[in-house]
Order: sequence, then structure tokens, then C-alpha cells
Amino acid sequence: IDDAVLGIKNLIKKIINKNNKFHQVYNIGNSKPIKLLSLIKKIEKILALKAKMKFKPMQKGEVYKTFANIKKSEKFFKYKNKTRIDDGLKLFINWYRNFNKKFSKR
Repeated sequence: IDDAVLGIKNLIKKIINKNNKFHQVYNIGNSKPIKLLSLIKKIEKILALKAKMKFKPMQKGEVYKTFANIKKSEKFFKYKNKTRIDDGLKLFINWYRNFNKKFSKR
């Protein structure tokens, strides 16, 4: 989340400085895909909990793989992810626990 917020702030600065009067779409996100089960395992490890999972077939409209193509963002306003997924998950979980105190005692 920190990378995305910083990316948006840098994009706004760049647009204001250039006095651009046009609209563009920029991807801000992780450019490296991660498998869902790998992500779940990382979250389980941080929480020291085991997820209860029910495996079902893919539904119509679901995507097999997704990630951000950040080439345009890298070129226009030097966007770059700095936070590793493990670190970002820990930061988010800690924020969430503090935000929702009822979950912080786990």
C-alpha cells in the first residue's frame, strides 16, 4: 500500500509540474504475479493461523493470472515497487489489527 500511495503522490506531482491537460491511465501495483496459495501461506505464517479452504472450480469471468504492467508508470514518473510482498503483508496486517482492535488480541 505504501508503494501505491507514494506512486500516486509522485504521479500527481509530475502532472502538476508538467501542467498536463489530458487524461491517462497508469498501472500502479506489483508487476510480479504470485500464486494465490503462496499468498495464503504467507498470510497464514504471519498470523500463525491455518486457513480453512474449500477448493472449487474456477467460475466464469475469473482470471487465471493478474499483475500490473507498470512500464508506462516507470517511464512517465519513475514508479518502482520497493516493498517486498512479505514486508507489505506484515505492515498491512499490523495496520489492520491496530485499526480493528477486536482482532488485535489473536
